[in-house]
Parts: sequence; structure tokens; C-alpha cells
Amino acid sequence: MCTERRKCILTVIVEKHKSLKRKVKIAEIESETGISMAIVRRELDILKGLDLVRSEHGPKGGYSPTIYAARKFMLDF
Repeated sequence: MCTERRKCILTVIVEKHKSLKRKVKIAEIESETGISMAIVRRELDILKGLDLVRSEHGPKGGYSPTIYAARKFMLDF
């Protein structure tokens, strides 16, 4: 289930990933949404469990939407 906060986070990830063509950092999500980093991390874990985002570690790491999220985003938002 997606709460309003998760939808907000997912929206930032989808829009930034689409416009910047790269993975989105937690700090960028925090900056865009005003949601604390700890809560963003917790919500991202839930979104990963729902198969809406995927993550990659390292200097070029971050979060990106899954194909499922892109489809769901177009239908539900």
C-alpha cells in the first residue's frame, strides 16, 4: 500500500530519474520533500519491498524506479 508520503517520495524518484537520467540520492529526496533522511530511508525500504524502486550502492548509486513503478505511476497518479 502506498501512503501519501510514499507517493511523494516515489514521485520525486520518477521525475528526477526521468529528467536527469541517473539514480536519485537520498539527500535529493530529502531536499525535495522536506522529509527527514531517516524516514526517507525507512520508506525506501518499504518501496523496495513493494518492487517500486531499486537501489545501487557506491559513488554512482542511488534509487531508480522499477518498470512496475513507472506503469503504476502512470495509472495511479
